[in-house]
Amino acid sequence: MIGKLRVRERWMSLSIRYKIGIFVGTTVVMVIVICLFSVLTMYINMRDFNEILGDSYQVNHSLVCFEAENAAFIACSQSMNDESLVHYQQTKQQTKEAISQLKLDYQKTGLQRYLIAQAVQTSYSYYSSECNRLLSFTIKDVIYANQYYDTLDVAGYISRYLQELMKVTG
Repeated sequence: MIGKLRVRERWMSLSIRYKIGIFVGTTVVMVIVICLFSVLTMYINMRDFNEILGDSYQVNHSLVCFEAENAAFIACSQSMNDESLVHYQQTKQQTKEAISQLKLDYQKTGLQRYLIAQAVQTSYSYYSSECNRLLSFTIKDVIYANQYYDTLDVAGYISRYLQELMKVTG
């Protein structure tokens, strides 16, 4: 009780100018703290947003590269000339690089995204080896037609996996 009286007496003895200075100073400090907190919150959110945006870009880039490779494979398998083979090899290299950069960190991406990305990489590896094998056949080979359509089915699975990965990434 005695402490409260002393504080009150001290407060009452201060001039109006000094009291206004304390009020303004306290207000300025509170505004600065709120601004710093807002900037920190914005920085954290922007960092997370940039990571999600980068991941989405990588998945989309992989999908675009894969679709270009698949189209180049179809063109190459139909024409079997050097120009189409070179174009196919270039698109294949771009796709391989893009798919290898997909995040496969279970701790950061979660189970669903990890499993889909793993399915993309595994399926792509199989698809790539089948394409190479098919390009070594001649179109007249009996086994060619069945394996050609099986390979295109795998390409469809990879496209769907990448589209699903896009959904769970964003």
